[in-house]
Amino acid sequence: MTAVHALSGSNQFPVWVEENPEKIARRKSLSGDKSVDVTIVGGGFSGLWTAYYLLRNSPTLRVMIIEKQYCGFGASGRNGGWCKGSVAGSPHRYAKYSSPELVNKLQRAMFDAVDEVGHVVKKESINCGFNKNGL
Repeated sequence: MTAVHALSGSNQFPVWVEENPEKIARRKSLSGDKSVDVTIVGGGFSGLWTAYYLLRNSPTLRVMIIEKQYCGFGASGRNGGWCKGSVAGSPHRYAKYSSPELVNKLQRAMFDAVDEVGHVVKKESINCGFNKNGL
C-alpha cells in the first residue's frame, strides 16, 4: 500500500477541529462595501500575528482579516501545533545564496520568534498548552 493510498481517506481538517467542531463559528460572507485601514488576506499564523501586532501598536486601526475557510485552516491548522525555531532545510544551503552571517541572524530571529509566542501566550492568557522545550 502506498502512502498516498493509505492517506486517501484521511480528513483534511486539523485534529482540534475534528474533536471540537463547535469551535468553528461560521460567519456570513461579506456583503457590500467595507471601510478599513488594513485588510489582511489569510487567517493563518502570519495573518493573525500581523493583525495582533498592528492592533497592539495602533489600537484604533480598523483591521479586517479575510479567510476563505476559517482562521487556522490550512497549513497553520495542520502543523500539529509546532512552533519550531529553525530554518527548513540545511543552513548551508541558505548560506550559499547569502552568507553564514545572515543565516545565523535568521536562526536567532527564529529562536526569538518561539520566545515571542510564549510571551504572548502568557500575556494574553491563551490556553493552548504552550510548552517550550527542544533538543
